[in-house]
Amino acid sequence: MKVHIHPHYAAYESYIRAIPSEEYEREEVYCNRRNTVERVRFGDKDFVIKKYKRPALINCLIYTWFRKSKAQRAFEYAELFLQRGIETAPPVAYIEIKKNGFFHTGYFISEYLPYPLVTDMFGTEMEEEEKKRLRHDLVDFTLQLHLNKVLPLDYNPKNIFYRKTDGKYHFALIDINRLKLGKVPGIRMSMNAFSQLGIPADDFMKIIPLYAEQRGFDIEECIFFTLFSRLKWRKQRQFKNFVKSKLHF
Repeated sequence: MKVHIHPHYAAYESYIRAIPSEEYEREEVYCNRRNTVERVRFGDKDFVIKKYKRPALINCLIYTWFRKSKAQRAFEYAELFLQRGIETAPPVAYIEIKKNGFFHTGYFISEYLPYPLVTDMFGTEMEEEEKKRLRHDLVDFTLQLHLNKVLPLDYNPKNIFYRKTDGKYHFALIDINRLKLGKVPGIRMSMNAFSQLGIPADDFMKIIPLYAEQRGFDIEECIFFTLFSRLKWRKQRQFKNFVKSKLHF
């Protein structure tokens, strides 16, 4: 078993090393499907444990010899985010378990963020000026990611937390083990990210021009690429659901 703990959380080592036994008390379970996400309390602090489902055999081989596990990537990307001034859940530790010499299970542990999700904001009753501030600040956050050469591949509202301080919305992104790094994304990749937000059409059509203006992109072209990406994503989801329904027939 490989256990890597951030030095700041050394005092919680005994709790962290015991995680694979899964004998801890769960405060809340957020997801229990492909991966398991749970909130726990160790000592005087709340943490989130994400257990990654055992990968397919080919990926077990890849994670053993060729590629970092999702748990390790989540930890290292969280460190990178914080170094670049991008808010995310502070990384605490990651654990990798091997069986018969091959990668088997991974755990990523982070601090718990006591903030609501962006998905809870859009579609609710809100003064227009307040919504305008929300849209503006979300665009600023997205721009901060992109200009820092960070392109999240899971940029959906269920992965974005928000809080409001001093009249401004601040955002934190989680579930960041899938990223493209190294260059500022162009118009197509940037709009593909926006297409994942799944926000109401009215807000969507007001957000895109804000981003386009700051990047110097053509607004109509931005809208075209975003709508194309949304349609493509919807078709892919419908196809996956169709295949699943046939497999379970």
